[in-house]
Amino acid sequence: MKRIIVFYCLLCSVQSVVAQQKLDFESFKTRVLTFHPVVKQAANTVEIGQQEVVKARGTLDPKLSSEIAGKQFKDIDYYHLGNSGLKIPTWIGVDFKAGYEQNRGTYLNPQNTTPGSGLWYAGVEVPLGKGMFFDERRATIKTAQVIEKMAINERELIINDILLEAYSSYWSWYEAYQKLQIADEGYRFALIRFEGVRQNALLGESPSIDTVEAKIQLLNRNFEKIQAEYNYQNAGSVLNLFLWTDNFIPLELEENTIPQVDATNAYTLGSLMLRSATIDTEKTPIVLQTVYKLDQLKIEERLKREQLKPELNVAYNPLSQPVGNNPFANFSVENYKFGITASMPIFLRKERGGLAQTKLKIENATLDIAYKVNELKQKELILRNDLYQMYEQLAIQKTQVLQSKMLLDSEQTRFNIGESSLFLVNVREMNYLQYQMKLIELEAKMKTLEAKWLWLFSELD
Repeated sequence: MKRIIVFYCLLCSVQSVVAQQKLDFESFKTRVLTFHPVVKQAANTVEIGQQEVVKARGTLDPKLSSEIAGKQFKDIDYYHLGNSGLKIPTWIGVDFKAGYEQNRGTYLNPQNTTPGSGLWYAGVEVPLGKGMFFDERRATIKTAQVIEKMAINERELIINDILLEAYSSYWSWYEAYQKLQIADEGYRFALIRFEGVRQNALLGESPSIDTVEAKIQLLNRNFEKIQAEYNYQNAGSVLNLFLWTDNFIPLELEENTIPQVDATNAYTLGSLMLRSATIDTEKTPIVLQTVYKLDQLKIEERLKREQLKPELNVAYNPLSQPVGNNPFANFSVENYKFGITASMPIFLRKERGGLAQTKLKIENATLDIAYKVNELKQKELILRNDLYQMYEQLAIQKTQVLQSKMLLDSEQTRFNIGESSLFLVNVREMNYLQYQMKLIELEAKMKTLEAKWLWLFSELD
């Protein structure tokens, strides 16, 4: 009988490891970071932010323009107007202009009169009031630069979130697999014991009622095994959400693919940085996103303050009549076009209202930052405490597993020599399996807690 039991155990052990391939945690992590569509979307978010800066810098692009207008009626050339030029905006709000103007016609407005060869002009337009120190052009570029930073930070947040989901799914899969192995082990123990008790009962070496108890235990273990298989299949289906190829084609786990056997190598205690003094919570991506929003609002506030100033623009354009191919032959400082435009709303209600709104938004954003920093610190404290508690619980649970195994082996030995009962063996075995189940649960929970800790500071990748 003992030889049969030993052979059966060896056979089951061999069958359980045939043709299995492992998907370890690091390989899974690399696949998610390389092929997952959400990671690609995060990279596109950064590109969008960079293109926002390119678009904003377009406000400083030089601009060519040309305007031609004319009127002809009953063989009379009323007028023909032609004006082509180049405008160069600058960061400081000053615009440089240059161009060529040529007008003619019987009924031409005198102010549009030019020599037959036309007029060259070049000049500058300067804002002396609103827009002198800050304008929409500069505000657009500065805002775009902040948006670019937000896009980079948002990429970190997106990847961080998807990795937390992926890691949690992996350790749930790991937990389901390990529990299936324990349930299978318990089922094999119960099957071997049932066969042994049944043979002993047939030989008259044990009471027949023991076969009933052994059969009930076998059925119970079979039920637990079926439930564990169901949970393992579901965990694998969830994990499939994070498996993709380089062409963004979803993958599915093969039936013989299993997780890594040991969970302790995924993270190390030192890499978690569990000392709060070493972490600046205000520079974490979760808080930085609100900080960047505050930066945008400060740019908006500065622009709104500029709107309270009167509008005063001065333009000066020297004129020169070309002679031959020389456009500056008749240049003189006494030939010019000059203009001043000035305006200002009387009550400034629109401007004052807009500025007041922005100030309130800034106050809300500042309060939001303070709240998030405090929330992050409290989460950090809770997670740290949970992790240290989990490490202690794991150490205790591992000891319980070892001691319960010793009790089971001792009880089995006593049962074999007739000094114990099948009931006590079942109890010892049940305790041993339950302690193993609890240990696996704690390991998976520990890995999820470690992932949450790293997620808190965007260090999962």
